[in-house]
Amino acid sequence: MTSNEETLFAGVHGVLSLYPWTNAALNDEDPAEAVERLIGTRSEALGLASTILNDDSHDDMAPVRWGHCDSGGDLTQDGSTREVAWLQVYAADLPQQRVPVLPAIAVLDDVVQRLGDFRLSGTHALVPLHMGPKSSLGVSDHADWFRTDNPAVRSRFTASLRLNEEPSATWLEEFLDELKTRAHDTVSVQSSQPEPQARQLPGHMTGDVEWFIRQDAETHHFQCEGGQWSIDLAGWFTEIILDAARATGACSAALVTVTLSTAT
Repeated sequence: MTSNEETLFAGVHGVLSLYPWTNAALNDEDPAEAVERLIGTRSEALGLASTILNDDSHDDMAPVRWGHCDSGGDLTQDGSTREVAWLQVYAADLPQQRVPVLPAIAVLDDVVQRLGDFRLSGTHALVPLHMGPKSSLGVSDHADWFRTDNPAVRSRFTASLRLNEEPSATWLEEFLDELKTRAHDTVSVQSSQPEPQARQLPGHMTGDVEWFIRQDAETHHFQCEGGQWSIDLAGWFTEIILDAARATGACSAALVTVTLSTAT
């Protein structure tokens, strides 16, 4: 599990207020190293990753979902939106399993919740689309979990998709149809240019994400409404974007961002 073609990135962005006891505990440890240690610990505890890799004596073990490459986070306490936690891993090649985007985001969520009070602004994920099933409508079955009829908690957010390939002239229309099918009536989706404040994900993406995605590739933006804003909603919507992209023939690396709208 060492190929760039298997590389998965995930990151969570927002405002983190460290608990007083956490701040004290970090006095003797570099914050980025503390985040990396917690990400590694949590990944292993959930059976998603292991420090035991490429060891013939463990061939009978159930395969882990990824091999760790790098991780970190920005814990600066200034009230600004930061990339609080991120990871870079090598996804295990398990043909019947989706690339573990949701598990990766869940690990990051566990870590930031362990550190303090977190207000989510958005997420990003860079995912190798050639791995896993070509398409799995099963991911859309989770839509009911996020459905809400309470207008007071329905969220507005912007999603974006950038591919490492040039799709056909009709691709966007086909993709949008597939995306709406998967979103059901839980989230309404419209293709458009984003509001200026939502044009860029708050909190700069660190790691080596930009090395894995074409800088000249077109970014497609989607205005969305529905569901109660949460890291689970952002992760699930990332998954259905990726699934719709696979269903319409995309097979390159894909960068997906989901960002809460600043409009009320």
